[in-house]
Amino acid sequence: GAAEGAADGAAEGDGSSAGTASQRAHRRRILFGYAMQMMNTLLDVGGTVLTRLYGEGLNAAHITLVRFGSAAVAIGAIALFVGVRRRAASKPPLHLDSEMRRQSWAWCAIGVLLVTFLAPNMSTWALFVLKHLGTWGSLTALGPIFTPFSQWCMARCAQRGESRGAAADERLCACDAGNARYYVGALLAICGAVLVSWADYDSAR
Repeated sequence: GAAEGAADGAAEGDGSSAGTASQRAHRRRILFGYAMQMMNTLLDVGGTVLTRLYGEGLNAAHITLVRFGSAAVAIGAIALFVGVRRRAASKPPLHLDSEMRRQSWAWCAIGVLLVTFLAPNMSTWALFVLKHLGTWGSLTALGPIFTPFSQWCMARCAQRGESRGAAADERLCACDAGNARYYVGALLAICGAVLVSWADYDSAR
């Protein structure tokens, strides 16, 4: 009895330590994600300033072509390099997920069209039309106001897919559009955009 109790205690201790290690790894991933997003924001601001200063002779389509055309070339070169390395190591080539339905591919294509072509063209056009960079940046930062609606839509799509027998994504089903923090973040984003735009308006008069 004593031996069994000791064994059970050791097993519980191992489970507790494994859970703690998993939680620490999860926190590290979250912190790394925050750091990467902060770096992305800094690089985006730097690129915006350079574009505003030296891109006067280009229109929105030219700038978008330079941005995403060069990105496509870089991604293609990386994919080619990885493919050659995998072939040299006798590993199977990378392939797209063939289990996706045609409707899913269609929606992905529409999303890529909006994010990669339409939205950057409109943003670049506004970058040169708006007089003050602060106003442009503030309007760009209004993304949080759409967070509650976006979370609700994603959760609904995941639930509908589950009702049709598709595998549910736990991350989407866990979205809580009623979380008050979403609305507080949206309110702060709106207030910040109004204040910066107001300051730009006063300085322009």
